Amino acid sequence: MYINIEHIPELLGINGDIGEKVLQALFEFTLVFSLAEQRLMDGYAKGANSEKYASILVDDNDINAEQQFEYFKERYISAGDATNRLESLCPHAREKTEIYNALNKQEPSRVEMANAVMKIAIRLRHNLFHGRKWEYMLREQEDNLNMVTKLLSQYLRLTREQ
Repeated sequence: MYINIEHIPELLGINGDIGEKVLQALFEFTLVFSLAEQRLMDGYAKGANSEKYASILVDDNDINAEQQFEYFKERYISAGDATNRLESLCPHAREKTEIYNALNKQEPSRVEMANAVMKIAIRLRHNLFHGRKWEYMLREQEDNLNMVTKLLSQYLRLTREQ
């Protein structure tokens, strides 16, 4: 299948090239999150329910989110610009604190790791469709989207409709 992306900047009214890899990440994330929201999140993703979603991933499907957890911990806790990145992800203090605390746990359980990743996944989705996404979405977001897509796609494959 071929998707013509040359017209995307004109369609969006922006200057410059978005890049194929970013568009691919956006495309896959949007499709995977949409279906995972239906199957895993009862049709409505809520950050307040991230622990429930994490439990389904880990306890019911034996999915390991450690790779994603470590990636996001480095990005939002350990990296030199982690504070700015966390602020960009979630500008509201309550959510920022929840994500910071979830990523900063010492020896987190598998459910706690998945919970942190699900909180971030929901924020990324929110930022894609609301808020300040264009300020940040097209810079450095490819890896973030791919990390979430990988985790949610694993769930979708395990719960494939027959």
